[in-house]
Amino acid sequence: MFYKNGKFWMYLAGAATGLFVTTKAARKIAVNSIACGMMAKDRIDEGITNIKEDANDIYEDAKRKKAECDAAKDAAAEAAAEAAAE
Repeated sequence: MFYKNGKFWMYLAGAATGLFVTTKAARKIAVNSIACGMMAKDRIDEGITNIKEDANDIYEDAKRKKAECDAAKDAAAEAAAEAAAE
């Protein structure tokens, strides 16, 4: 019984797929799908670049704020040392 043979059904599915893929409609669908995928990739890459830039800006602001806080602590420590010395 050929219909119980798995290899037969695989062959039949492959042949049907081969016939479908060679049609103009299938080619158009494949081209449109790939084009949409490429556009989505470009949008995602742009979004990732924006996120990286924003993260770098936040990091630089935090680094500047930390430097300001450290300078304020140092100034307060110097003032306290001067007050204790007098």
